[in-house]
Amino acid sequence: TYAIRQASLEVGTYVIEPIPFIPLVMQRQFHALEALCSQEKDDSNFVQSCIFGDVLPSTGALPTLTTGATMLNTRQEFAVRSAINSPLTLIQGPPGTGKTVVAVAIVLEWLAQDDTTPILVATGTNSASELLERRLTEAGVVLSDRRRMILGKPQRDNAKPVFVETVFAASMPNTRILPRVLIDESAQITEAAALVALMQQCTHLVLIGDPRQLGPVSLRNSPILEDERESVFQNIHVRHFPILRFLNEQYRMDPRICEHPSRRFYAGILK
Repeated sequence: TYAIRQASLEVGTYVIEPIPFIPLVMQRQFHALEALCSQEKDDSNFVQSCIFGDVLPSTGALPTLTTGATMLNTRQEFAVRSAINSPLTLIQGPPGTGKTVVAVAIVLEWLAQDDTTPILVATGTNSASELLERRLTEAGVVLSDRRRMILGKPQRDNAKPVFVETVFAASMPNTRILPRVLIDESAQITEAAALVALMQQCTHLVLIGDPRQLGPVSLRNSPILEDERESVFQNIHVRHFPILRFLNEQYRMDPRICEHPSRRFYAGILK
């Protein structure tokens, strides 16, 4: 048998279906694509601008961090400051460079600036969502729960408007407005999946990921999703947004082990 959290499966034959291919999830992705394409081209539409190439990097002075700056290295701090300053930020983090630390720091800074505008922290997997939930809770953030919204129940006392979910669940309830969105694992998430999380009036987006690691799971035999083999991170970067905030200090590997992937995949700048 296979243990799944607290339950178990008896011996037998099972079909393991990747989450993006579940019919309901596929339907949500198609609806998000239809919503994007059915809107008239509008320069004020932030999501259209991100996808079609009209967002420019911010050129203003970077703000000073108000929370947790001492816990960040130089590149991490620069990435967080950039994310606070620019409507669109792409952060590339090789293995062990502290992508989760940076994600938590960005959320804390957003809350320090404005603790009433909702924030969505979206991921591609439940395990990644659980990790971010745990880290944000450890940082003192009382998270909101979309299930309470769906059921019409009040949020917990002192809850901040921060939702941590997979991109596939983020479209419910569809009355929710989510202006600030951070997508972790975005180099493993297709554009269609990301749009499920973005099509709720997003005006500020941070994509964190690493296109040099695993890419998105795709329907490689489906002509419908032929263009969905690349991630939202890679597509936006290659099409029109060349600026990346690169995290170059890793804390996971012995330097001798790090040397090869650094040379092979990261032009020797990962240390």
